[in-house]
Amino acid sequence: MDPISYESEVFLTSVPFDSTGYMPLYTVRRLTYTKQIEFKEDAEPMGRFCSFETSFAFRIETSTKYNESGDGITFVIQVWATNESHTQRPPTPILSLHINPTQVFGNETALYVGITASSGNNSQRIVVLSWDLNTSKITIPPESSSSRTDSSKHHLPLISLVSVLILAIVIFLAVQRSQVKKLRSEKKAIETASTCFHRYKYTILRRATQNFSEKQIVGKGMSSTVYKGVLPDKTMIAVKRMRDGLMEPDAIVKEIHIISKIRHRNLLELQGWCFRKGETLLVYKYMPNGSLDQHLYGDKRRSGEVLDSRTRFRIIMDVASGLQYLHNQLDDCVLHRDVKPANVLLTQSMEAKLGDFGLARLLARDEEAITLARGTAGYIPPEAYRQNKVTDKTDVYSFGVLMLETACGKRAYDSIDSDNEHIADRVRAYHQTTDIMDALDPSIREMMVIPDRAQVPANHLEGNEVAAEQAMIGENTMDLQRWRCVLQLGLACCEDDPHDRPSMSNILRTLEDCMVIPPAKLVRIHDPG
Repeated sequence: MDPISYESEVFLTSVPFDSTGYMPLYTVRRLTYTKQIEFKEDAEPMGRFCSFETSFAFRIETSTKYNESGDGITFVIQVWATNESHTQRPPTPILSLHINPTQVFGNETALYVGITASSGNNSQRIVVLSWDLNTSKITIPPESSSSRTDSSKHHLPLISLVSVLILAIVIFLAVQRSQVKKLRSEKKAIETASTCFHRYKYTILRRATQNFSEKQIVGKGMSSTVYKGVLPDKTMIAVKRMRDGLMEPDAIVKEIHIISKIRHRNLLELQGWCFRKGETLLVYKYMPNGSLDQHLYGDKRRSGEVLDSRTRFRIIMDVASGLQYLHNQLDDCVLHRDVKPANVLLTQSMEAKLGDFGLARLLARDEEAITLARGTAGYIPPEAYRQNKVTDKTDVYSFGVLMLETACGKRAYDSIDSDNEHIADRVRAYHQTTDIMDALDPSIREMMVIPDRAQVPANHLEGNEVAAEQAMIGENTMDLQRWRCVLQLGLACCEDDPHDRPSMSNILRTLEDCMVIPPAKLVRIHDPG
């Protein structure tokens, strides 16, 4: 049998559409791969037939013109040849040929497969009864575990280094962005504050307070410390030094925005400010008589400086007037949110000024409440710490506690006289069992002693003395009526349900008229909070 060759061709030019079956019947430039299989006479298979199979895999680029497309295609080509039509094709090929055409043709655009035969100088008729072409996707053999492991080992240090670098870059950019944002906020705070109030130099305030000496401290709270200071022009000031990091620039802007609108004789006005490296200093006019809590149960009371009945009542009236202004006389309702004796400062003439607007917030007229409960334990109403709901009735509750403290001379929570019971519950207990006036500070009752006229015969009194006695009796009676009003009004302000509490306008009107309001509900009104 003469040799039979298998031939694959890659055409480098377009194939004419009128060609017959894309067989090499026309002249084109092409690359041909030919594998010749030759049989010797003594090696021919029995039955005078031969069969062979070629299989190869190659990568072919997309060629939409001939609808041959794909990435990673395997062509498995089986070629059978026989010279006897009645002989069945063997189940397996006698010869097998494996070719990788990419090594032969490279990355050409199209590959055409066919069969040619030659008989040399003689003639021979070879009939191809059938042939077919099957294709399937290439199955890429998986990488061995050992090679993956070795590769991972080699790449692990590099991957770790890259990851660390990326993380460092991300952290750096985040820090830079945060610092830029903070600087912008600080700049905004400074610009806003500078348009409203005087900006003090840090060195001036440091010298004024003797480098913030402990000897200059006149008040201390959870969020700030207040120092007494003297400016170079001998002006007395109070410097409120906020705890580091407590007030962000945005919060400073909000507080200054609120304070800048306030103009009331019973509200402490800000004189100036200083912001340096995250530290906030607020400057106020110095109040020589300190705060209300110092007089009620602090150093001043221990030194014998006891507030008389009239002064206490006037302080209550002053605070009520200031709160009524905040709630009703500005464009927006201002909630103080930290009304307590420590934030009531007293001038030389004992006029009260409500200060410390660090927790103050604006409540628009169409807003029902804000959801940001803050304040001091004992002055926070139930709905604030249970539901985080804050309204103008939150300040009313705190003011009610302040009224009871001023009248009774006791703290909101006093573990000495009772089992750490809230002052509203202690006053209510007197209201239920004996007389609400029994809760009044003994020092007030002592100042209102009415002489027993039975011990002094009427004919022993001169005309002026009689008039003076009657005036004293009338004044003391008025004082008793005022304090009964204060105690009952304080209980009404401390009701659990905020809707049962009066407004600041009604409170101020009641105090001005010395009206004795109906007794408050005889129920426990306060949960510790």
